[in-house]
Amino acid sequence: MAALVIVDSALAGRRVTVNELRARLGTKGSSAAARALLTLADADSESPLETIARVLLRVHGLDVQTQVYLEGVGRVDLLVEGVLVVELDGFEHHSDRAHFRNDRRRANALTCMGLRLVRFTYEDVMHRPSWVVACVVEALRANATSHPKLLHRRVPRVDGTDVNS
Repeated sequence: MAALVIVDSALAGRRVTVNELRARLGTKGSSAAARALLTLADADSESPLETIARVLLRVHGLDVQTQVYLEGVGRVDLLVEGVLVVELDGFEHHSDRAHFRNDRRRANALTCMGLRLVRFTYEDVMHRPSWVVACVVEALRANATSHPKLLHRRVPRVDGTDVNS
């Protein structure tokens, strides 16, 4: 995971492109693991926490988009299955009054748009990853009745069973 965080950071900082990394790896003598790592890379990921959360949710079969722009809200960290916003909160960016107010405004705007929001901290993602996945899956299940798209898509539970059954 550390290697992917480094690659995402380099891509996000525009220090290198995926094509440049592929060219450096080539096919002769490069490891399959290194090539596979590039398939997981995402230049839109803005923090190590976003990278880790994105991969965690994708490993569980969820469709995850990073840094999606929503009119009236701005960019959100992750959009899962097109209906659930996941915000990953570092204390340093959410500790003053202005950020606190803006976070509430954005949450209200999402609600008015019909989107659900879940928020996780560094400690949640790093120390309670199975809880994070369970929380996301349960929020999707709760949202399924108002979003018919989810009623017909298999959404896995943390234990591997189907949420929709």
